[in-house]
Amino acid sequence: MENNNLIRERLIKLTVDVLKLAHKYNKDRELAPIFNQVIRSAGSIGANVAEAHGSVTKDGFARYFHITLQSAHETHYWLDVLRSYGIAGNEGVLESLKKESQEFAKIIRASLKTMKAR
Repeated sequence: MENNNLIRERLIKLTVDVLKLAHKYNKDRELAPIFNQVIRSAGSIGANVAEAHGSVTKDGFARYFHITLQSAHETHYWLDVLRSYGIAGNEGVLESLKKESQEFAKIIRASLKTMKAR
């Protein structure tokens, strides 16, 4: 149970960190749609993990984990777009967020493999 709480806290932190980064650029109209997407996809990772834990069937749990994996990949993509755009002074933050989204993708992928093996 302690591990689930740690994952939950990391998921919340990822979403909050994305929100904080977006807030720094809230006046840049060109970036608004990109930040809107990365906020949605990063938030979706945690929200779908929470939904999975509320599932009553193994298939429902797996379905939410598949959505979570897709959201992690989408988050990574949008963070790459922001890096390519060149938001100055936040390269370290972007790399940290990308690393965390990749970590979640690995965790979810491993969980899906374990579920499939059972």
